[in-house]
Amino acid sequence: MNLKLKALKLNIDSARGKPSLGWCDRVFMRSVNRHIYSSAAFVGIATSATKIVGMTKEILVAAFFGMSGDLDAYLLAVLLPTYIINVITGSIDASFIPVYIQVRENLGIQAAQRLFCEVLIITTLALVIASMVMATTVPSALSLAYSQYPANRIELILGLFYLTLPCIVLTGLCGICEAVLNASEKFIFTALAPCIVPVMTIASLLLFGSRAGIYSIALGVISGLVAHLLILTYAVISRSIKMTLMPHLRDPAIIRVSRQYFPTMAASAMMCSTALIDQSMASMLVAGSVSALNFGNKIVAFVLTIETAAIGTVVLPYFSRLAATSDWSALKRTLITYVKLILLTTIPITIIGMMFSEKLVALLFERGKFGSDDTARVAWVQMMFFIQIPFYSVSILMVKLISSLQANKILLWGTIISVSLNILLNFILAKSMGAAGIALSTSVVYAVSALYLTIMARKALEQLSIK
Repeated sequence: MNLKLKALKLNIDSARGKPSLGWCDRVFMRSVNRHIYSSAAFVGIATSATKIVGMTKEILVAAFFGMSGDLDAYLLAVLLPTYIINVITGSIDASFIPVYIQVRENLGIQAAQRLFCEVLIITTLALVIASMVMATTVPSALSLAYSQYPANRIELILGLFYLTLPCIVLTGLCGICEAVLNASEKFIFTALAPCIVPVMTIASLLLFGSRAGIYSIALGVISGLVAHLLILTYAVISRSIKMTLMPHLRDPAIIRVSRQYFPTMAASAMMCSTALIDQSMASMLVAGSVSALNFGNKIVAFVLTIETAAIGTVVLPYFSRLAATSDWSALKRTLITYVKLILLTTIPITIIGMMFSEKLVALLFERGKFGSDDTARVAWVQMMFFIQIPFYSVSILMVKLISSLQANKILLWGTIISVSLNILLNFILAKSMGAAGIALSTSVVYAVSALYLTIMARKALEQLSIK
């Protein structure tokens, strides 16, 4: 018997009143935890590699286009598609993986595969319809919003918008494939496959940058997403998943996924809008505040992306499996273990980052037109952003737990509280601290969010334990 399954069976037997193996049970659980730790470390390393390649791509883009109007046109064209993509990818895992694992554990692998195929077909149809609606409505809105630009610039924005619109469908399909692979603990594909997108973008810039101009970035992203989807499709097919041609819309599992997806999508939509709110409010401050906010969040975002990818990707399937088998005692022990691990790693990172904030900014950015005064200003903003790291990390862990319990309505209410508090604190703190106040507002919001999610997750877990 597989080591993980055997350890899980021992815990289930113990919870049902069957005699456990005592020290042997603990040995197996430690083995499971070591497997989770090693998987998380692998995902973290792979995510770091992808981020490094992505940073190389950004350096190359800067070398090709600098601060040109063409680059501005590209960023404006992909603004709405990127927002939709972030909402989609932020909702799929949390709504699909727990239900998929529950069906697999209780009804068998064939029922789980049927659920995957049904979700894939429904998602594809929804994404295609959404893309068609955007193709017919958004261009008019873009033309109106950017009417101050010359006609050729608006034409460039619209051309890039149409070219990048398929990214919505491609990213959504990649998200579904990644979700089913993560649920099966096939982390190697989902961790390494995203690296192909910046690689293809770099190749497109080098091959076509001088001839295609800014369109070479869009071509690279599209080709990278196609390659990404092909890799994930191969990984899914290798698991012998058979396609179901017609989805059963009244399938109870589909209904459960829908009930979890819509509140999660609404929460994700609001959370993704906080960055837009912060940038909009920073633009009302003194010149350079938006740039200070952007540069001040680079290192913190890098750390959080690696950590949340490592922890979130690995623990959600494990939490979901324990929830599907109603092994609440093991779930509580695992949760406490990871909270301790997060605090032991993130608190020192936060302290060190705040202590050496100015030196880090100088090392990365202080050259050319970025002077010492800019370094001091960005370092102060970065210090305020560093405060969020422990709270953000605990929040992500609690989000994964809540998703595994299929209680995503909690996330929606938590997001409403967070967005409202973020706007209020931005107004209060930005007046006295400038861009640093907006950064501090973000950190305070995540502290409140961590407290709320911890209380609600504990309450939900206790209610399920009583049943």
